[in-house]
Amino acid sequence: MAETEKKKKSPRKRMKGIYDRIIQQLNEEKTKVKRKKPYTPPKDTDERTVYVECLPHKTNHEWISTLFSSCGKVTYVSLPKYRSTGDRKGFAFVEFEDVESARKACEELNNPPVEAANKPGKFPKSNKQLLYYRDRVAGQNQGNDSGSIC
Repeated sequence: MAETEKKKKSPRKRMKGIYDRIIQQLNEEKTKVKRKKPYTPPKDTDERTVYVECLPHKTNHEWISTLFSSCGKVTYVSLPKYRSTGDRKGFAFVEFEDVESARKACEELNNPPVEAANKPGKFPKSNKQLLYYRDRVAGQNQGNDSGSIC
């Protein structure tokens, strides 16, 4: 076996790893299921989430994540669709790992229309500006030798 190849885990070790990831267990009477650890909802979800509108209908999760990763680590992207057609609705919710990243995204990528100047999270005024930001992110990726997005 070559040195670069990893040794395969025995089936017993693989199963132990699977059981360690299970978050529920049976009680002693084996009549009810309960969590191993109590559920704790994420904190500051609203403060870490940015609403984005005026997006083209061809936008996808990867593109949004790449665009906003310049501001911080993106943990979740929601791109709603119409049920009847499956088309994107033209807006998204982008959740960041921390509040500072969300604030940075609002400051750097916020470009609201004139009539909505005091409403945070509007981006961008036109598809031309959206293409500008896409090209800017693509340029950052080409100049980065490490292969990371930021």
